[in-house]
Amino acid sequence: MDEAHTGSISIVLPAFNEAENLNRVVKEATEILGKMLFDWEVIVVDDGSCDATFSVAQTVQATHPERIKIVRHPVNLGYGAALRSGFQAASKSLLFFTDSDGQFSFEELPQFVNCLRDNDMVLGERTDRRDRWHRKLNSQIGNFLARAVLGVRVRDINCAYKLFRTSLIKRLSLASDGALINTELLAIANRLGWSYVQVPVRHFPRTFGTPTGARLSVIARTFVEYFALRKRLDSAVMCAPASMDGFTES
Repeated sequence: MDEAHTGSISIVLPAFNEAENLNRVVKEATEILGKMLFDWEVIVVDDGSCDATFSVAQTVQATHPERIKIVRHPVNLGYGAALRSGFQAASKSLLFFTDSDGQFSFEELPQFVNCLRDNDMVLGERTDRRDRWHRKLNSQIGNFLARAVLGVRVRDINCAYKLFRTSLIKRLSLASDGALINTELLAIANRLGWSYVQVPVRHFPRTFGTPTGARLSVIARTFVEYFALRKRLDSAVMCAPASMDGFTES
């Protein structure tokens, strides 16, 4: 077995009203992890769901009680807050996150682990994105703003398929509660000079549930937050060496 296929990994699954998807997603994750011979944990973050998400999480936890953790927010705090809670709970050497809606396959995870060998992070890039046109347009606008306002040149910033070294993530002071969390993370990593590689990942249509990222209120708030984030980062003292100027892409 390749050494890149052994080690330890935390998988963070933020979930808001994903009762119909969560069981299948966790099952697929555990099947892939079993083949990779990893010491692993799956962290389900129930972000104040109004449906049976927490109950489903408890059911899947019973299948691997020592390996599946549940973090529960009593009220909905937002996607970013859910990820931050998951990051805080992570205890393994690698940290991977994706969504609980079933729009991604865990089959690409071994490839991501291989790619992390020479990088600080591996970033998914959706191919043949299976979303409605307005969500694709919103994503394109977000990518443009991130490039223009924050200098982040990643092609698919909000792709929820990312792998990091846990020790690096634990050092970051992330603050975004909402959809801006991916942009904030990559903007800080950019300033710290983290190396990265972008890897194409398959994207599937959502089978159950309703996405929240396309709501006008979420989109409007995100636009305002881009400029607030730029102001906050500009006033922060960064600890990267002066020679590390921006991303290094492999």
